[in-house]
Amino acid sequence: MSIRLYKENPKRRPNGHGPFFPKHTVEFVNQQSIDAVYYPFIVYENVLNFEKIDFDKLNKTYDSAEMLMLEFYKKMPNTICKKYRNYLRKKPNKLHTKPLILLNHIDMEGEYEIDDDIINVRTSSHISNKRRLDIIMPPMMPEVEWSGPNRDIRPAIGFQGSITTHESRKRSLKYFEQVDGLDTNFFPVDAIFGHIPHAQQQQLRQSFVQNLQQQIFAFAPRGVGNYSVRFFEALRAGRIPVLLDTGMVFPCEDLIDWHDFIICKQNEDELVETMFDWVRNRDLVELQRRCREIWENYLKFSSFLERLPVYVENALSL
Repeated sequence: MSIRLYKENPKRRPNGHGPFFPKHTVEFVNQQSIDAVYYPFIVYENVLNFEKIDFDKLNKTYDSAEMLMLEFYKKMPNTICKKYRNYLRKKPNKLHTKPLILLNHIDMEGEYEIDDDIINVRTSSHISNKRRLDIIMPPMMPEVEWSGPNRDIRPAIGFQGSITTHESRKRSLKYFEQVDGLDTNFFPVDAIFGHIPHAQQQQLRQSFVQNLQQQIFAFAPRGVGNYSVRFFEALRAGRIPVLLDTGMVFPCEDLIDWHDFIICKQNEDELVETMFDWVRNRDLVELQRRCREIWENYLKFSSFLERLPVYVENALSL
């Protein structure tokens, strides 16, 4: 028997924009026998409407802005859920007592202060603190046509992005540049993409796409959170992500044999060794096709949402 989820279809989001999922075809049914309730907005859109954190008190408690924001993010999903549950008390069938499904795009990898019956669908986590009711999801990205595999089969790796979001990025880039026989196409920047002026973002975005296309391997290290959008952009582009193993939890791990088509190792030595080995011994054109197919079938956000009721059912049954 499939799980029954309750989802309202609001006409407007809290920030005044239109419905968040107008194109997605996830089937949520409104029946008297409900297994879980689906929060109709994404957490990211509620940040500016967040009302129940006492910032004056927090400012007196924490010494740094970083610690303040960490505390803010730790509490935010639970506060939003409590606020929504108060609203659900007005609904029939005791919906406020049901597990609540929350899409959480905040990239914090640590533990949240969150109730045991909230299904936290999140992008960033660590294998050591993943809860039973945590579901790992891909980030939302535009759907783009695929230009096909790169047939220039050689040891080459590309990267464009900030080197300030995690200390390992700069170290790894320096290591790769010193490897004989490995071509590097690196364009590091000091600023986080979202903090760059919009006009410059457009230019950087174009060069980022070009950088992905120019070689088979794409360096996709973790950032502020224990994941990176770049990792999923590489798969969308049909390129092979290369990254250090930082205890990431990948989406759909019960369905995808991740380590068959990405290179995720403990150190840079192993990353380089594996890249050279794959150039010699694997069909990298076919592997690029597999990367794109994985994104199409599982990681494209509409594809992920179609499977979300199954992931929820599995989480509730554990």
